[in-house]
Amino acid sequence: MLLRRVTQHIKDQNWFAVFVDFFIVVVGVFIGIQVNNWNESRKDKTASYEYIQRLKSDVQISLDRNQYQISNFKRNIKELNLVLKSLESCALSTKEEPIFAAGIYNMGKYDLPVMVMRTIDELNSVGKFSIVGNAEIRQLITEVIRELDTTKSIDGQISSRTIPNINFIKTRFRFTLDKHLTQPESISPDKIHYDLDTICQNPEMINAVANVREMTLAIIALNQRTYDMQSKVLEAINDLLNMQAGI
Repeated sequence: MLLRRVTQHIKDQNWFAVFVDFFIVVVGVFIGIQVNNWNESRKDKTASYEYIQRLKSDVQISLDRNQYQISNFKRNIKELNLVLKSLESCALSTKEEPIFAAGIYNMGKYDLPVMVMRTIDELNSVGKFSIVGNAEIRQLITEVIRELDTTKSIDGQISSRTIPNINFIKTRFRFTLDKHLTQPESISPDKIHYDLDTICQNPEMINAVANVREMTLAIIALNQRTYDMQSKVLEAINDLLNMQAGI
């Protein structure tokens, strides 16, 4: 209809009408583009909000897991302190025996810091990481991932310095447990067999326990650093969500 009218106006040399028709076409196209852009922007904002909520859940799970690990490692340090004290003094009270046994059992059972990557991996796979949150949040996430990559790269060094000491220590102890235990706080003394008087006379044993303790402290530091960085991510996410909610 519009094309026929324009053609007729040209034949009639009604240039003002031609200009009006052309203006209508341009405005119509412009409005159509703007409406489409508005719809796309609204979709991106909705998707961004949904992704940021999922990302918040992932970060919180990561924080909970890393805090659990840090708490266990700190308890391990207390256990190893007791083991060292007992070996250096060649003395162990009946009250301390369950904790001593747990210290031997738990030593070297460390985990590197974790980051739940479900949402981040999904965003990267579809090339939409840029729609999440703001530049600050994306930068903080990038820094956490870089820190995790660095930690993984030194995992072999940690293992090479820890495992030989643990293997040496545990050749002097024998457990007769009924099942595997996960980070027990104590173990019944009748489930572990050793000769303290003989073990404590061996300087290599004391040095090995001290080395394991040193590496456990290093692992705590790695986990704590990642935990602190993830806390900043969560704080930035909460600030953004509160701003979007008008709080």
